[in-house]
Amino acid sequence: MTSTENIQNAVALLRNMPTGTEAQRVYNSLSAPELHALEGVDDLESIIGRDHAEAIKHMAKTKKYIRHANISLIITRTLTKGGAFLTNGSNQQIALPAPCFGVLEDASSYTRVLAAYLPDDQSVGIKNISNSTDGKSKIFTFENLQGGTTDTIEETVSIAQGGGNPYPNLLRAMQHMKFDIIDPKMMISDTLRINQFDQVLNVYKGSPFTNVSTDSINPQEYKEDVLSDATIRIFRKLTIYIQPEKTLVPMIVAPTTPPVGTPILNVSFYSTLVLSLGIISE
Repeated sequence: MTSTENIQNAVALLRNMPTGTEAQRVYNSLSAPELHALEGVDDLESIIGRDHAEAIKHMAKTKKYIRHANISLIITRTLTKGGAFLTNGSNQQIALPAPCFGVLEDASSYTRVLAAYLPDDQSVGIKNISNSTDGKSKIFTFENLQGGTTDTIEETVSIAQGGGNPYPNLLRAMQHMKFDIIDPKMMISDTLRINQFDQVLNVYKGSPFTNVSTDSINPQEYKEDVLSDATIRIFRKLTIYIQPEKTLVPMIVAPTTPPVGTPILNVSFYSTLVLSLGIISE
């Protein structure tokens, strides 16, 4: 419950109080609802000062979560049939969707999600969705649908969890879980594929009934860290709220085409999403 009196008392104390132990006691005296009410005040910095305002916001964020977890999702795109990567009807290479989380959409094989992010010209379709034989990954097999009913090109996008933990188990556990992804990090396996960082992160939300909404996040807008390693990006101040109805859909670019004379079959490119999760409910 939010107490207006508690908030007013905290503000009165913090106005003339330096940061330190005593100020920390004031922060700790506030409940999560009180912290959230206080952080929402438009002119909070001018009332209690910038340092106290930042501390209040940090405490509000911390008390929001029942626990924290860190996971890595390894998303791999591989050519498994044919001599070229998938293209649309205009013969342009395309990025392929990699539906992550969205456990309610998993029940229908992500049909709605994939339809939203594959080419409108129906040049590429989904052939199969399955778990890997060892049960640790989810594999999406895409095929070209141009020029007849028999596909000549197939590519897979697999989603695995770092550390060898089974991703399908994680997906099932999220059926009753809501969480925030905080300051995600993306790493890529190939310095020639830094165009992966130009791809938006799509967010698809579909209710069990008829309501559907989509949004997209441009990672470049959140890039603050200047890293010497071109294969890593940290997206500061980016928080993505995930619930069972939401699917995070990074678009994965094609692997680097190998030199002439080098086999192209089974060429792969992978991107790793390193995610800090603030778990709200389970």
